Amino acid sequence: MSTTSVKASSSTRNALEGPDTSSIARQLHQYGCGPIPFVGSENAFYERHLVFDRVIDPQVATARECFEALSHYRELTAEFGSPYYTRIDAPASPEQKSRLQKLTPEAVKESDLAGEPITAKLTRAPGNNAPIGGLKVAAGSGWFAARPSGTENICKIYAESFKSRKHLHAIVREAQEMVSNALDSPGCGAQTGVWQ
Repeated sequence: MSTTSVKASSSTRNALEGPDTSSIARQLHQYGCGPIPFVGSENAFYERHLVFDRVIDPQVATARECFEALSHYRELTAEFGSPYYTRIDAPASPEQKSRLQKLTPEAVKESDLAGEPITAKLTRAPGNNAPIGGLKVAAGSGWFAARPSGTENICKIYAESFKSRKHLHAIVREAQEMVSNALDSPGCGAQTGVWQ
């Protein structure tokens, strides 16, 4: 049995000194890893991805699960683009909230959303036909959902774009108009301007 003595080089770092950040940066670059430039508001997109895509509580996710989720996120953004997300709240009376909750897809007369054809107008979940308690409108590169708050006198619009922040703003602007128009359509009451 032979024993080999290894002399520590001057570049060897003591574990107590902390990581060699230049070495870490080189490895991250070499393997295509590194900081992910998340876009949009501080909306916890990564955590939403862990919860909804991987069905994992981010508080108990292992390092491997986080890495796999992040890798999957990169694949999705490479194929579909980076998402831009926002949520806005608007004051709403109990009557307006009730009308929004009872909308039908036919109340939405528009055929385009932010320059793209609308592909879906939903007030019921496609999987089980359960009411979603509001309205969701989707197009090729974005969507919005509008629903009343269950606890406050506000209505919420959630919106996401896979193109750009400018496209997201167009979705939000048109969502406000569409919802107001839908609520003003026959059978939905006469009060105008929910979000305007």
